[in-house]
Amino acid sequence: KDGQIIMTPASESANVYGLYNTGKLTIEGGKITSTTKKKTVYAVFSEAPSVTINGGTFEATLDANVNVSAYAIALRGDTSGESVATINGGTFTATSKSMTGNNRCAAVYASGDNSKKITITINGGTFEGNRDGHRGASAIRFKDSPCGATIVIKGGSFQAGNTADLANEDRMFAGSAGTLTINGGTFTYDTNIFTAARK
Repeated sequence: KDGQIIMTPASESANVYGLYNTGKLTIEGGKITSTTKKKTVYAVFSEAPSVTINGGTFEATLDANVNVSAYAIALRGDTSGESVATINGGTFTATSKSMTGNNRCAAVYASGDNSKKITITINGGTFEGNRDGHRGASAIRFKDSPCGATIVIKGGSFQAGNTADLANEDRMFAGSAGTLTINGGTFTYDTNIFTAARK
């Protein structure tokens, strides 16, 4: 409900997690920050079965020019079955200071295959992805290869695309097999560019 989790790894030879969930997790508040320089960084990473977030601050920062990524909250459904997330509130920020071409950052990230489903329902919160490089900043992102995830946005505030050349291709990246439905929320960019083509 309160307090702070700060993850700054002593060794940066592996991916970094502020909180790694493999059960049924509920977060009411507090702050989770995770920072690294060499590997992919997550504030919250959740596998099956579920996570519910009602509030709090979640920050993932990649503080180096390397070819890895930063995610404020990520779900994976390809190891132990279906993974479900319900986000009712909170602030989710992913920041990458990398200038490399294949780097990515996203406030919400879904990773899994078609047989192991991910369902994310967003009822509220603030979601922001920022990157110093030329592309790859997303508010919502599915894994690039086919990912059978479903994301339903009913509310919240979404912004992304703070990139060097103002490229907007990745601000709301739904992938080739994911389903993204927007019933509410406010956005700092035109979501129709991506949701219409990639539903």
